[in-house]
Amino acid sequence: MRHLQQVLTKLARPATKLVAAIFLSSAPGCCLAALGQMTDQSTAIHYNSATKVFRLDGADVSYFQGINELSEVRTLYWGKRLAIGDAFAEAKSSDAISSFDMSLNTTPHEFVAWGGGLYVEPDLKISFPDGDRDVVLKYTSHKIQDDTLIITMKDQSREVYVTLKYRMDKETGILSRSALIENRTSKPFTIEQVASGTWNLPRGTEYRLRYLTGRWAAEWNVQEQPVRPGKVVLESRRGTTGAQNNPWFAIDDNRSNDQDQGNVWFGALGWSGSWQISVEQDQVQQVRVTGGPNTFDFAYRLGKGESLETPAFYGGFSDHVIGGASRLLHRYEVGSILPGHPSRLLIQNGFTYAYSPGVMMAWVTDSPNRVNQRSVSLEYRFLVAMQGSLGIGANLNKWAPEDFAKANQMVGQYKAIRETAQRGQRYRLITPENNNPYAVTETVSPDGRQVVFFAFLHSSKEL
Repeated sequence: MRHLQQVLTKLARPATKLVAAIFLSSAPGCCLAALGQMTDQSTAIHYNSATKVFRLDGADVSYFQGINELSEVRTLYWGKRLAIGDAFAEAKSSDAISSFDMSLNTTPHEFVAWGGGLYVEPDLKISFPDGDRDVVLKYTSHKIQDDTLIITMKDQSREVYVTLKYRMDKETGILSRSALIENRTSKPFTIEQVASGTWNLPRGTEYRLRYLTGRWAAEWNVQEQPVRPGKVVLESRRGTTGAQNNPWFAIDDNRSNDQDQGNVWFGALGWSGSWQISVEQDQVQQVRVTGGPNTFDFAYRLGKGESLETPAFYGGFSDHVIGGASRLLHRYEVGSILPGHPSRLLIQNGFTYAYSPGVMMAWVTDSPNRVNQRSVSLEYRFLVAMQGSLGIGANLNKWAPEDFAKANQMVGQYKAIRETAQRGQRYRLITPENNNPYAVTETVSPDGRQVVFFAFLHSSKEL
């Protein structure tokens, strides 16, 4: 850390023209690579036939769900990994608060259909040819295949089946879930709404929601707001991916200001079409997060014998706050979503909370910026872009010989760190928030042999 302190000292000198710096280190001891890393524990799925409780373990995360006395599948626990001897008793439906708030609405369901007096956000809504829209799903069977749990549910009166699929990643504890809807009736019906599933958080009144919005040339801005009774809908109706809104969420305890320790639940929907994620807090302070295709202008005709599978909805937990959540999601993307991808530059817009550097295009536009008219040096723009897949926008006809020389120098530096910048683990050492004079990030190569620090003063401080 002595070398990093030297860089920060130089940045802090009033007379310096340097507003950004990069520093390489080959000493693993100087990095914080241990921060937020999960232990490599094997994935395990267990079913207790006496209590009808499922337990899924991966890395430092445990996920419990059970079948209650009404044959409903409900969430029991999602959080830090519990000891082997820790267990849950039989799953029960939650008590009704009053005749207006029945048990159906207070029970944290894994997947619930519209019908039977449901008022919370449903995972499934169907219109049948006879005009009926009531669907009440009951557990029928399950099977465990390696690291995958498959649960089958059926409507209590019709041949409508829903198969829930869960897969726990042993490296990160990220759980992938999806649903398969099957029409085994004699006639077609219309699916008016379908989700991949619902994540249920522990009861709480001090939660904070984070999500990402943006536009062209101003992508991936982090938005924060407290979770309050009612429902917040994050969505896109564009039919394609874009920066306007991102199918990603993170919810943490708003009372904790610790930058290293604190619980956060996060997730991302693997869907590039129109999507919707609803964050709902009910009258008993339960928080539900339901995600899937957007319900706006949605109607899917499912014929006899046909099926519809939802996109995967990924969910994770970290007790190392948002930085730990980000690193887990990065590891999962590189290890499971893009396994064995080539070393070429992958071009995809992204933000480090939700995307790994390996799939993030760090594009920096020409100066002055056409949106805010701000001018920064070519070196500063290169250093910003070097934190991902390098991209620089410029009119080369306006470059002087020294600009080409600087570009050659910076490209040479980038080649020396490209593997680390794209595939390494990234840590934010100093945030630019709270009026800090500079921001510092650290990226550690996959083998731990190279560490790259980026340190920036705000570009407006350039002399």
